[in-house]
This record gives sequence, C-alpha cells and structure tokens, in this order.
Amino acid sequence: MKRPMLTTEQVAEIRQRYADGGVLQRQLASECGVSPSLISMIVGSKRHTGRLTQRIVDDTPIKIDEGEARYLAGLFDGEGSISILVTAPSGAYKSQRHKLKMSLAMTDREGPEAFAGAFPGSLYRPYSRIGIPVKLAHHRPMLVWSCGEWQALRVIRALRPFLRVKHRQADLAIAYMAAHQASNHHRGGHVLPSWVIAQREDFRVRMCRLNGNKWHDAAGSFRERAQPRASRWPRSA
Repeated sequence: MKRPMLTTEQVAEIRQRYADGGVLQRQLASECGVSPSLISMIVGSKRHTGRLTQRIVDDTPIKIDEGEARYLAGLFDGEGSISILVTAPSGAYKSQRHKLKMSLAMTDREGPEAFAGAFPGSLYRPYSRIGIPVKLAHHRPMLVWSCGEWQALRVIRALRPFLRVKHRQADLAIAYMAAHQASNHHRGGHVLPSWVIAQREDFRVRMCRLNGNKWHDAAGSFRERAQPRASRWPRSA
C-alpha cells in the first residue's frame, strides 16, 4: 500500500490540530494516509529518527541573499557536479538504491567553505586507500562540500534561477526527486518494483549523458559496475 510522504508543514499542522483537541490520532492517520503509530510519534514530539525520518520531507526553501546566490551559482557552474549514484543491495535493502548527490570540489578552501556556510551538507578531504590526501598534480589537497537527496534538492532549488551551465542537470535532478517521492513508499526490507528501479535508472543514465560520463552510460550498467575492474598491469607468470 502506498504511504505518502509528510512535509514539515503537514507535521506542524498535525501537531497543532491534535493540541487544539477534538480529533483522535486514528482520525488524523486516516486523513493523511499514514499509520496511527506514526501520528503518535509526531504528536508525542519524539526525535525524528528511524521510521519518522523516512516519512517526513524537509522541503523548506533555503533563504539566501540574491547576490550570494549568484556568486555560489557561478562557483557551482564551474566546479560543481550533480549526479545520481547507484549502490548494490545491502543489509535491509533488497534492491539497488539510487541517490541524488551534489558536490563542489576545489583546492581553494574558500569555495567549499562558502557552500558549507550557506547550505546544509558536509565538508571533507578525499583520501586515497592508503590514507594520502587526494590532490591534483602540483596542487594543494582538495576540499569537498557535498550533500544528498532532499537536502541537495533544497540547494538546487535555491541556485536554479542563477545557473547558466548546469541548469539542465538541475532541472533533471528536480524531476528525479519528484518521481522519487511519488514512488518512495517502499522502505528497507522490501524489494522495489522493477518499474521503480527502471525509472530511477533512466534518470541516472540521462544525468550521466548530461555530465558527459560515457563509462556509466550503458544498458545494464549496474551489473557491469558491480563486477571487479580489470587490472591495468598483466600478471606475472
């Protein structure tokens, strides 16, 4: 059975209506199309963890000065990226998972730190498998700002009016998250329907094409990526 997502505004309305009295939790659950236990978690003001987090979407617009938004959009046009990643089934997830991700990687700290100051996300330095900071030849180590899924959608919406280079990736990401929300009624422990996987994979391939990533752009690419990559060096006899 499809379970709709709840926005932060809907959660606030549920709490206000219950506080005003005259309505039962099961009535609110029936109106919203969710379970009574979820309504109990909401009106009980429990922390947004576990099941509650999966049912609530923070779609609050990010407030940012227009001048700063233009500056950050220009940085992102030049150094940023929007991608849709796919991971193999693991743990409670019986199907492959697609995730929206946006990031900005620069050797100059000012750009990523500006994004971290204006938007949600995280800052980190990428490291190689042997613990050495990843960097371009003859350059300083890179600093990366990144965020994913619904937080990325909020950032994309804030920057979209000012993007000139990556506007098509931004529009595709917005369309992907709209389709993701409409079909996101299957949670951990369930196998996603084949049409949902095919729909999300189609978005991923289209994003790869926009980004010029030919290696990922192929039918059945998930299976190809899941196979170990061939060694660059021939094995000694």
